[in-house]
Amino acid sequence: MDMTPESKFLKAGINIKDGDIIKFLDEGEEVDGQWGKKVQIKVETPNGEEKILTLNNSSRGNMVSYYGSSSDGWIGKEARINVVKMMVRGKMINVITLTEPNVDINGDVITQ
Repeated sequence: MDMTPESKFLKAGINIKDGDIIKFLDEGEEVDGQWGKKVQIKVETPNGEEKILTLNNSSRGNMVSYYGSSSDGWIGKEARINVVKMMVRGKMINVITLTEPNVDINGDVITQ
């Protein structure tokens, strides 16, 4: 039996994967982080779990461009998960970046 406590946060490779579509459940809130203010927003995963996503600047900019600058207008809207490897504090880690639901990390439209 896995005794690891379940995280309330969205984690690449654990409870979300590249290409998954999430839905915004609230407008989010700004919280104090170790390196300044950050925005945390509640999302629904493809399997119906509710998790908290901490938006990075790329994700925030992409969503503002697509849905507008008022995050209360994002509620009920979807975004595509893109998992990319990035250097963070000297380590390569998986980072979640959001794009429009039908656009990949390179800006290419996805047809299904």
